Amino acid sequence: MRKTYTLRSLWDMYKFDAHELVQISHLMGQIEGLVRNTNDDIFLPDELINAAPANLNSLKSSLINVHLDVSAGFVDLMLEAFSKKKNFLEIAKTISQLQSSIVIELKQRNFIGLTSIEHELYNQTKPHMGQEVADKFPSALYEIDEAGKCLALGRATATVFHLMRILEISICAIHHCLSINVPLVGNNRNWGSILKRIREEIREKDKQNSYQWKDKDNFQDIYARLDAIKDAWRNKTMHVEIKYTEAEAQYLFDTTNAFMQKIASKMDENGVLTP
Repeated sequence: MRKTYTLRSLWDMYKFDAHELVQISHLMGQIEGLVRNTNDDIFLPDELINAAPANLNSLKSSLINVHLDVSAGFVDLMLEAFSKKKNFLEIAKTISQLQSSIVIELKQRNFIGLTSIEHELYNQTKPHMGQEVADKFPSALYEIDEAGKCLALGRATATVFHLMRILEISICAIHHCLSINVPLVGNNRNWGSILKRIREEIREKDKQNSYQWKDKDNFQDIYARLDAIKDAWRNKTMHVEIKYTEAEAQYLFDTTNAFMQKIASKMDENGVLTP
């Protein structure tokens, strides 16, 4: 049977909160303190034997949450040592092994810290481009979210790529709104071809309706903005030799945000005009 695969970001697969690492350090300190404070150099008292599992299980959970699986295995050895009421030296040895394992595993990890602004871009607690855009252009939500994530992580060229896909959705909406009777398939989906048809349709409607077409200025402004983006950004983005800086990506993110809010105030992604 064929498996069904879904796209997931690396962060979704490997996300954890920084407090887990603090929790691990705290729990290790508690366990060391419990063991070292015993007055019996040979065997640990029953109260310590009974108290240790709760701390150890919490420690194991934290280690698993940050994917330190080998270290989590050492916790199982410690639990076994406590359950068998082994002496101080044997348990101290397992603590030392666990500490070494954590250090080795952490050296094999890269941790990314985000500023508060980057955190908001990455997690999107509220729609990046406003609620109206989110409501009227639901098919753009994935691209908006990915653009924010890429910008937060400093992946400027990837950010621009996703922004171009957002704008493509808006272009299709305009195409439908103008009732252009050309299926958006194959070469007809090319930005240049779509914008050419939009420009021609604007001119045709202007001729037919003269001063009666109240949306003339809006559509002309929309076309001008998209044509400028196509020449300055879209065409270049499709070539592998082009790379963008974070400043350029931020500028286009803000530009796309403003453009999408303007479009959403006029129509939805199906080209249905707002009353």
